Amino acid sequence: MNILAIVGSQRKRGNTARFVQMIAAELEALAERAGQPLTTETVYLGDLDIGACRGCRVCFDRGEAKCPERDDLPALKAQMDAADGLLLASPVYMDDVSGLTKTWIDRLSYISHRPAFGGKCAYPLATVGGSSTRHTLRTMNAALLTWGYHLVGQTGLKMGALAPADDMARYQPAAAKVAARLFGAIVRQDPEAERHLDPREFAEQQISPYTDAQLAFLQQQAEHLYRNTDKALVEVPSPRAGVIKELMGKPGDILKVGSIAWTYQAGASSGGGSTNSHHAAPPSQAAKPSSHQAHSEEREDAGGDRRGGLRRGRRASARLRRACGRLRPVRHSGSRAAAADGRRRRAADC
Repeated sequence: MNILAIVGSQRKRGNTARFVQMIAAELEALAERAGQPLTTETVYLGDLDIGACRGCRVCFDRGEAKCPERDDLPALKAQMDAADGLLLASPVYMDDVSGLTKTWIDRLSYISHRPAFGGKCAYPLATVGGSSTRHTLRTMNAALLTWGYHLVGQTGLKMGALAPADDMARYQPAAAKVAARLFGAIVRQDPEAERHLDPREFAEQQISPYTDAQLAFLQQQAEHLYRNTDKALVEVPSPRAGVIKELMGKPGDILKVGSIAWTYQAGASSGGGSTNSHHAAPPSQAAKPSSHQAHSEEREDAGGDRRGGLRRGRRASARLRRACGRLRPVRHSGSRAAAADGRRRRAADC
């Protein structure tokens, strides 16, 4: 497996470059645990000689080999061809990608007409001091999608002008998430790589660091518990009705597979009932939610059930009717009639 990281920043010790380095370290750790050979390579666009696009259309009409710019772009394109996955990172400059990244995108615009990266995975990420990364990610997504890449996610981080070195540890969970997404997607795309994975190698699980408020909510009305393993964040449906009584460990503790992960009490709200326990299971054995349950969750995320949505729609329509009723017709002065008379007189003079 070969993953290429492209950094569109001149600063090798900046926020973007350091976050990419954290992701690369997480990727190597994942590959080592999975027994999967992995090669990661980071390219800094600031180190390459990539000239601006002249807009001559030679790459469109005669092929990219006839481009008048003789620089490092063909070599970088060859690296992209050889890579199984792409990690594209850019800082936010003027609410968009950096100039280095935009020049690189412009020079590869011919790929938009001849997509060359179908079946390959890409993950765009953007860093910013304090504003939004939305437009920057949209620019990168548009380029990657038209080139044929399969986007497996995106990340935008607000990190300040330059995050202190001792403050970078707070972004470690985000780096681990990006690495897991990209690594898992490439494995699923490559059957040969997936054959090397052994679920038994992920022999530990970690309890997610719930806050006291989250734990209290779980104890009142828990239906799911999220199990965070080395490979994935797995949602485990409750095997029966009840409430979480006790987590067998503190947030951040490592539990061995086969040990008791939590205990719960039968009965949704009763004070009595028998106490049951749940054993930790490997990620491959985690139960999946049913399709009906998944649809229910989607409806909840979308704002409730259908009946509630209809009620909200009727209320919105009523408010709109009341607002329209308060409008008064605009009474025009005689300027429109005078203009019409002037046009008639000019027509008569002609």
